[in-house]
Amino acid sequence: MTQSSALPAAAPTPDTPLPWEALFLAAPMAASVSRFSDGCLLAVNDAWLRLTGMRREDALGRSTVDLGHWSSADQRRQYLDKLGDSSIELTFRLVNIGLRRFGCAARS
Repeated sequence: MTQSSALPAAAPTPDTPLPWEALFLAAPMAASVSRFSDGCLLAVNDAWLRLTGMRREDALGRSTVDLGHWSSADQRRQYLDKLGDSSIELTFRLVNIGLRRFGCAARS
Protein backbone atom coordinates (compact mmCIF):
# COMPACT_ATOMS: atom_id res chain seq x y z
CA MET A 1 0.00 0.00 0.00
CA THR A 2 1.39 3.42 -0.93
CA GLN A 3 0.48 6.88 0.27
CA SER A 4 -0.02 9.90 -1.93
CA SER A 5 2.48 12.72 -1.54
CA ALA A 6 -0.38 15.20 -1.94
CA LEU A 7 -1.80 14.78 1.54
CA PRO A 8 -3.52 17.82 3.01
CA ALA A 9 -1.36 19.98 5.25
CA ALA A 10 -1.94 19.77 8.98
CA ALA A 11 -4.21 22.44 10.38
CA PRO A 12 -2.34 25.33 12.00
CA THR A 13 -2.17 25.38 15.78
CA PRO A 14 -1.89 28.48 17.98
CA ASP A 15 1.90 27.93 18.05
CA THR A 16 2.18 27.45 14.28
CA PRO A 17 1.87 30.58 12.13
CA LEU A 18 -0.47 30.57 9.15
CA PRO A 19 1.28 30.48 5.75
CA TRP A 20 0.39 34.12 4.97
CA GLU A 21 1.06 35.47 8.45
CA ALA A 22 4.65 36.70 8.01
CA LEU A 23 3.75 38.57 4.81
CA PHE A 24 0.59 40.03 6.38
CA LEU A 25 2.40 41.22 9.52
CA ALA A 26 5.26 42.83 7.58
CA ALA A 27 3.10 44.59 4.97
CA PRO A 28 3.75 48.37 4.94
CA MET A 29 0.03 49.19 4.56
CA ALA A 30 -2.27 48.94 7.58
CA ALA A 31 -4.44 45.85 7.33
CA SER A 32 -6.78 43.87 9.52
CA VAL A 33 -8.89 40.74 9.28
CA SER A 34 -12.26 40.85 10.98
CA ARG A 35 -15.31 38.66 11.17
CA PHE A 36 -18.00 39.84 8.74
CA SER A 37 -20.88 39.16 11.13
CA ASP A 38 -19.74 41.32 14.05
CA GLY A 39 -16.48 43.07 13.17
CA CYS A 40 -14.46 41.13 15.74
CA LEU A 41 -10.77 41.59 14.91
CA LEU A 42 -9.02 38.31 14.20
CA ALA A 43 -5.66 39.68 13.01
CA VAL A 44 -3.99 43.07 12.65
CA ASN A 45 -0.60 43.85 11.16
CA ASP A 46 2.18 46.01 12.57
CA ALA A 47 1.31 48.96 10.31
CA TRP A 48 -2.27 48.85 11.65
CA LEU A 49 -0.90 48.98 15.21
CA ARG A 50 1.26 52.01 14.39
CA LEU A 51 -1.64 53.77 12.67
CA THR A 52 -4.20 53.16 15.40
CA GLY A 53 -1.86 53.50 18.38
CA MET A 54 -3.27 50.27 19.84
CA ARG A 55 -1.56 47.18 21.18
CA ARG A 56 -2.36 43.89 19.45
CA GLU A 57 -3.56 42.26 22.68
CA ASP A 58 -5.98 45.16 23.26
CA ALA A 59 -7.45 44.91 19.74
CA LEU A 60 -7.80 41.21 18.93
CA GLY A 61 -11.13 39.71 19.89
CA ARG A 62 -12.83 43.09 20.09
CA SER A 63 -15.26 44.64 17.66
CA THR A 64 -14.16 47.57 15.52
CA VAL A 65 -17.37 49.30 16.64
CA ASP A 66 -16.46 48.73 20.32
CA LEU A 67 -12.99 50.15 19.64
CA GLY A 68 -14.59 53.31 18.29
CA HIS A 69 -13.32 52.96 14.73
CA TRP A 70 -16.88 53.38 13.51
CA SER A 71 -19.19 56.08 14.83
CA SER A 72 -21.92 53.44 15.07
CA ALA A 73 -22.81 49.89 14.13
CA ASP A 74 -25.02 51.42 11.43
CA GLN A 75 -22.01 53.14 9.82
CA ARG A 76 -20.19 49.78 9.71
CA ARG A 77 -23.28 48.11 8.18
CA GLN A 78 -23.47 50.80 5.46
CA TYR A 79 -19.81 50.15 4.63
CA LEU A 80 -20.40 46.40 4.42
CA ASP A 81 -23.38 46.97 2.14
CA LYS A 82 -21.00 48.66 -0.32
CA LEU A 83 -18.47 45.80 -0.44
CA GLY A 84 -17.58 45.05 -4.01
CA ASP A 85 -17.92 48.70 -5.00
CA SER A 86 -14.78 50.69 -5.64
CA SER A 87 -12.96 51.98 -2.57
CA ILE A 88 -14.78 54.52 -0.44
CA GLU A 89 -13.73 57.24 1.99
CA LEU A 90 -14.45 56.74 5.69
CA THR A 91 -13.77 58.54 8.95
CA PHE A 92 -12.21 56.43 11.71
CA ARG A 93 -11.51 57.30 15.33
CA LEU A 94 -7.88 56.50 16.23
CA VAL A 95 -6.30 56.30 19.69
CA ASN A 96 -4.42 59.51 20.64
CA ILE A 97 -5.16 61.04 17.23
CA GLY A 98 -8.91 61.49 16.97
CA LEU A 99 -10.91 61.37 13.77
CA ARG A 100 -9.11 60.76 10.47
CA ARG A 101 -10.44 60.24 6.93
CA PHE A 102 -9.16 57.25 4.98
CA GLY A 103 -9.73 55.68 1.62
CA CYS A 104 -10.73 52.07 2.25
CA ALA A 105 -11.27 48.94 0.26
CA ALA A 106 -12.42 45.56 1.53
CA ARG A 107 -13.43 42.14 0.32
CA SER A 108 -15.85 39.70 1.83
